[in-house]
Amino acid sequence: MGSPVTEAETMRRVVAILTQATEMAAAGVDEIGGERYAARAELVAEFVVEAMRAGTVAPAGADPRAVATAVAAAFQERLGALVACFSAAYVSLARHHDSGDTGVSSADVLRRLALAVESNDPA
Repeated sequence: MGSPVTEAETMRRVVAILTQATEMAAAGVDEIGGERYAARAELVAEFVVEAMRAGTVAPAGADPRAVATAVAAAFQERLGALVACFSAAYVSLARHHDSGDTGVSSADVLRRLALAVESNDPA
């Protein structure tokens, strides 16, 4: 079995995805479709793929049904963790927005979230 991905690692990936998405959204119109935009889009895709990577999920020599069951369970677990972290990030950003605090950017909120998760990571 591969080592399990921690909540902190998943949240770091979510923050990276959201940070890149924010930068992509702020890109000038002339940049959309350009090399820099494509590189950012590729980076976001890589973060998503990495966040969904479950590692080895079934022992060698397992029958196909056991492998399929193990893969489905690992995928469900990773997807659940990813959705939970995106939801937490959304709530943090929404609370910030609703507070009306214009002195703190959404990037600052994401950095604070990443630091909070990092400080609670037992690894």
